Amino acid sequence: MKINTLDLTKTISDFLFLGVENPEEKARKIFEIKHSLTAHGFEKYMQYYFQKYRNYKIGNPKTNEFDHGIDLKGVKYENGKNKFLIVQCKKFSIKDITEDLIANFYGKIIDKVINLKDNIEIFYITTSKFTDKAKIFGKEKGIKTIDFYDIYKLQEIYPLEKFKDEILKNEGQKEIRKCFCDNQLILKLYDNHFNIESPSDIELYQFLKQIRRDYSYKNQLRLGDIARNETLELLARKRPYNFQSLKDTIRTLPSRERNKILKHGDIFTERLRYLKIKEENNEKINEEIKIRKKKKSFLEILFG
Repeated sequence: MKINTLDLTKTISDFLFLGVENPEEKARKIFEIKHSLTAHGFEKYMQYYFQKYRNYKIGNPKTNEFDHGIDLKGVKYENGKNKFLIVQCKKFSIKDITEDLIANFYGKIIDKVINLKDNIEIFYITTSKFTDKAKIFGKEKGIKTIDFYDIYKLQEIYPLEKFKDEILKNEGQKEIRKCFCDNQLILKLYDNHFNIESPSDIELYQFLKQIRRDYSYKNQLRLGDIARNETLELLARKRPYNFQSLKDTIRTLPSRERNKILKHGDIFTERLRYLKIKEENNEKINEEIKIRKKKKSFLEILFG
């Protein structure tokens, strides 16, 4: 299975901005959801969660396939009356959920919202994240937004392995094949046990711009206090992944821009380093290969 490195880096970056510990390990958990499950499997995972832990009776998802963007519909009897559930699931990799997307979904269910009033729970669930405007819109309209971090925490309650066992028990091997991707996902961040689908310079430039925006919002900095667009283009093209390579990359920049990057550049390099296998590891691997080639096998020694 090919893993989009831009996706990997963005996921780690999203956790880093939350200030959580072990962002790489948490990113791996999100990747298990993103790349082990099909889109159908992600919806089925959420269906089982709402049935098992929220006591909803979920209708047959097949009947909901073209139901105005509603992926799951459910009902439960609570406090003497029926309570209804509407869920939209988006298994996105890099793309964030914008206000337009969530507003479009709300527009398609507004009749149900008006009719059911307080007897309804609405969830918009994604493996990526929501923009600030999307979160505000969701809160105003009573839509509960569940993002990548919530999905990570959900796996502590309901691991994929448990879900897979229950699918096999309840629905059989055929449904397993529909829910899970054929290829086994192996994700090791510090070696080359995964195939890299390298992002283009343009994709990486857009990603760095997003990092700059997120960082400025978090720290109340002006965008210009971090890096100019021309500098981001340079970083995207050269991809420095440690302090020395960063210094080499920016040495031709004006002194003011160099100072800004040296002050804030770690927020870019700590992301960029995941786009490139560490040089030291490569050298070590190459050295081990050379040593193995020099060593003679037992048969070579025996038969000269």
